[in-house]
Amino acid sequence: MKPRSVVAAAIVSAAALMVSPAPAQAGPDLPYCKSGFWCAYNWGYGTGPVSEGDWQGDVEFTGIINNGNYDPGQDHIQVVYVYNGSWHSRCLHYNPGPGEWRFEPGIARLRSVTWRGEC
Repeated sequence: MKPRSVVAAAIVSAAALMVSPAPAQAGPDLPYCKSGFWCAYNWGYGTGPVSEGDWQGDVEFTGIINNGNYDPGQDHIQVVYVYNGSWHSRCLHYNPGPGEWRFEPGIARLRSVTWRGEC
């Protein structure tokens, strides 16, 4: 039989292995954008592309939201768009962020959205 101190130390060590920091919480489902998705819109929510994955195309948009889930290395989105004839790129953090997770450029053309790591 093991002495009590050895058994207690084994229990404490096992408990320490099972405890790990919880990941940041994902943004909640929004009426116009489910948790885990990015959602573009054009003058009203729910009127543009919505995806869990990367996207390429050419569509008018007035705003975009990253409602993605915490996932290091792939929870930010790179948004490429054309505004006033010039190409632009912007990286958005996931909701609720400490960073920017929503962007409204005005009337622009959305060209691609790509999941990526930190901005």
